[in-house]
Amino acid sequence: MSSILNSKSPVVIKSLAKKYDSDGSNTINSFELGNLISDMGFTVSKTQVDALLMLIDKDASGSINIDEFVQWWTQTKITDVLNNQNTMHLITEASKLFKKYDVDGSRKLKQNEVTNLLRDLAQCDSTNSVKDMIASLDRTGDQEIDFHEFCVWLRWF
Repeated sequence: MSSILNSKSPVVIKSLAKKYDSDGSNTINSFELGNLISDMGFTVSKTQVDALLMLIDKDASGSINIDEFVQWWTQTKITDVLNNQNTMHLITEASKLFKKYDVDGSRKLKQNEVTNLLRDLAQCDSTNSVKDMIASLDRTGDQEIDFHEFCVWLRWF
């Protein structure tokens, strides 16, 4: 497994993803990601696995497709993330905060959810401010904030 940890080969990484895709869905769910991380020799909680899944899941589908997995693996020093308790803590706390305001469970914050977030954090919550914030962070053009856009706004990691 140690040679795989350092691999940046898409072919090797796709093979690894398919190995852990136990249900054959061509995606990695939370359980499968937890197994992969455990087999890599790391101990993480279910909450941390779920937070990592949110971080890797760029399309907010609730699972990691093979392309998302390959992109994350090749762009991230996995061992640095998993070994760094502070980074893992920040990812987990960001995930908890995001989920708190994602009241409809859509994995995206809509305007009313962003308004509630900003109000609770004692930020400006005028409709124009919220629309401006969403417009400045929304990289996908859907007028909602996904977890990646939320993390950019937090600037925690």
